[in-house]
Amino acid sequence: MRNASCNQVNVMRTARAHHRQIRPGFTLIEMVMSLSVMTVLMLGLSGAVMVASRALPSSTDIGYPDHETIDAMNQLRTDLRQADSISIAYISNTLATIALSTTHLGITDGPSMITYTWQGNDRALIRITDGETVSTILPEVRVQSWRLKTANSRASLFQLQFTIPDEFKDPNVIEKHYELHVSLPKAPRAI
Repeated sequence: MRNASCNQVNVMRTARAHHRQIRPGFTLIEMVMSLSVMTVLMLGLSGAVMVASRALPSSTDIGYPDHETIDAMNQLRTDLRQADSISIAYISNTLATIALSTTHLGITDGPSMITYTWQGNDRALIRITDGETVSTILPEVRVQSWRLKTANSRASLFQLQFTIPDEFKDPNVIEKHYELHVSLPKAPRAI
């Protein structure tokens, strides 16, 4: 009987050992090794993504010429919205001068005149206030098209499309195109 009991114990031990060998899963060492390999791969991939993202231009990373253009167009937009009258002159179907009469510059002794002109061979955009203060807003502008929408001698919308050429005259660089749309809430007189 003792022999039968030993055989039964040996069978149970063999069954337990066999059960341990066929159990599915990974050992602790296999898990640690796979996690370390995945960590190294993820660090390499994140480094590559960071380098690639710095190489692409960002919409918030505007260069100096773009800031200069945006500031100039904001100034023109503000002056147009405050205008009491607008006079536009052109030479050979090209916009040459926009003259604005306004009382909103803080000057109490009558309306002020603001004139925007495109002058010279490089077509610099110049702002003249009351015929005295002259400032070059943009050094080179090419006006593509413009439109002043009027009804009953009152202006309601001013549109301007223009191009800023490449400052280095590089034929491989594309010119920058801009559009300015200004609604005129005061409906100034169009002269």
